[in-house]
Amino acid sequence: MMAPDFSVLIAWSNRDELGETLRKNHAWFANHSLEVVVVNCGGSASSLRRLVQGADLPYVRQIEIPGVTFNKSLALNIGVYKSRAPLLLTVDADIIFQSDFLQESLSHLEKNAFVTLRTFTESARPGVGKMGVQSAAQSKVTLKELSRIDELEIRWTDDTTTHTHISRADLMQGTKAGPGILIAKKEHFLGINGYNSEMRFWGWEDVDVLFRLQRVFGLDRCECGSAIHLTHDDSSRAVKGDTRAGTNLDNFLLAWSRYARGNFAGTYKEDVAKWADLVAEVGPPHLETAERCPAGARVAGR
Repeated sequence: MMAPDFSVLIAWSNRDELGETLRKNHAWFANHSLEVVVVNCGGSASSLRRLVQGADLPYVRQIEIPGVTFNKSLALNIGVYKSRAPLLLTVDADIIFQSDFLQESLSHLEKNAFVTLRTFTESARPGVGKMGVQSAAQSKVTLKELSRIDELEIRWTDDTTTHTHISRADLMQGTKAGPGILIAKKEHFLGINGYNSEMRFWGWEDVDVLFRLQRVFGLDRCECGSAIHLTHDDSSRAVKGDTRAGTNLDNFLLAWSRYARGNFAGTYKEDVAKWADLVAEVGPPHLETAERCPAGARVAGR
């Protein structure tokens, strides 16, 4: 079997939105040779199975990490380990692309670069209308764009600097940048030893990877593409007893302490050494469906 061009990696734990996003992203994914690797880290295996079977897409693979609570970085590292393509896209289970992000990224990836999502819009679109484009047009104001950008810059002892923007929000359009929606070469992921699974739950793990890709390889960060984020509150995330702000700060301090010691590596090798013999792949649902159908019978939905 020939290796695909892209491996799409999704860290999952009890997020039913995945069924919808798989079906709707198929409009773009069908244009490419790819696999979607969904890594279950702390969720219900049977629930994920139901979602994968419901989507009925032959390129979706289900990987199970047994006996763990959700750890996004661990899940993505195992996804990288199980991936078969030279180009990797990491994306959340609640993202629906509005353009062909994979195709748009190709010209950038030919350069010394990685790619992140330029804009996403909340499905609930909070705040738009109060300060949105329509109200601005009606009042005939001259304001064209109003953005808030948060940046991080570190100056090293050799007087070089590394900086990246952490977040960017267009307050008029109601859109944000998506630093966690990332396309990069697999060799670059491996070169920084992947994500850092010492980071708890979620927060900062995506910026940490971008920062290390820039520092270790001198890669440029390019942006393209658009998407919709299915709006939810933090109660739907796979965490208990921690606030988003708290884990984000803890993970930032962990990353900063490692940079200060000249450590720009993740925990990919350590995670693979620990989990390689324990993770399991659930068989392809389209083959199981075909086996249950009489010869010549039509599979539902095809």
